Amino acid sequence: SAVEVLRATLGATRVTGELADRVGEKTGGNPFFIEELCHTLVEDGTIVVEAGEARLASASDRLAIPDTVQAVLKTRLDRLDPEAREILRSASVIGREFGLELLGRVVPSRSRLEAALEGLRAAGLIQRTTVIPEQTYRFKHALTLDVAYDSLLERQRRDRHKLVGESIEQLYPDRLEEFADRLATHFAGAEDWDRAVRYGFLAADRSAAVWRVAEAVGMLGRIRPWLVHLEVDDDTRRRMLTRLLLEEERHLETLGRRERQQAVIDELLEILPEEKSAEHAAVLVRQGELSTLIGAFERGLEAFREAIDVANECGAVEEQAMALRGVGHRYWRLGQYEEALG
Repeated sequence: SAVEVLRATLGATRVTGELADRVGEKTGGNPFFIEELCHTLVEDGTIVVEAGEARLASASDRLAIPDTVQAVLKTRLDRLDPEAREILRSASVIGREFGLELLGRVVPSRSRLEAALEGLRAAGLIQRTTVIPEQTYRFKHALTLDVAYDSLLERQRRDRHKLVGESIEQLYPDRLEEFADRLATHFAGAEDWDRAVRYGFLAADRSAAVWRVAEAVGMLGRIRPWLVHLEVDDDTRRRMLTRLLLEEERHLETLGRRERQQAVIDELLEILPEEKSAEHAAVLVRQGELSTLIGAFERGLEAFREAIDVANECGAVEEQAMALRGVGHRYWRLGQYEEALG
């Protein structure tokens, strides 16, 4: 039914699955919300209709809320009693889904928490998703979450993000890796950059370990601007950025995103210090491997030879072995098997 409303509103015969999923998630299938959201997204160019197909023009983490929808939701929230409204705003900081135990640590008072949640549920603003092992709730419409979150002042957001992050650390000390993505998000919202970066790297590693490589690349992209805020010296910041780019480059190879992979290698070569180092040799090896992979064999051989020279100069035995292996692989790709063995 939601897709039918989408097609009719956009004048399209087909709607991509990504667009239908994103709009459905945001609106909860409410026809009025769907229509208003579609009109806004067409006007600002987020949705395009070509050859009868409606799709998102580009990936976007957050879809704009139309003024009309925002006004409707804001009016509903303003009519809530102050305690219920504060509980809903605190829940919006936690995220689309929130547990009773965590929320109880974030709200100013827990005495009437469950009664207030039942009232919000009766009003159709949230829904209960599980009872065991603990009561868990979910915003019925993601737009409601957005409006509740936007009603908080910046200082309130920072304070509550920090409170949520620290509450998760206290509640789940043995499951921090599982919650790393959420912890990174909350500590970034709290502008606690040290913990945001630490949990961000942990989240990226966890995603890569279970082959959610695109998620790992996305998290590394989020970490990068956080590095700017760290109170560390320039050399430490450079080393952290180098680590981030090396991880991103490996994941981009897995995803087959060669142009971006080359751009990352170019940036690594720019930010590395002039003195020869194992890091420098490792980046040259990566350049050689990428060049070999795309058939630029001479460029690959040049990069491998330079990597060997750098590794010899700084005593990087492991990087030297990697470069020699790369040269052998390059000859093997060309069918020169004797040279490869040599």
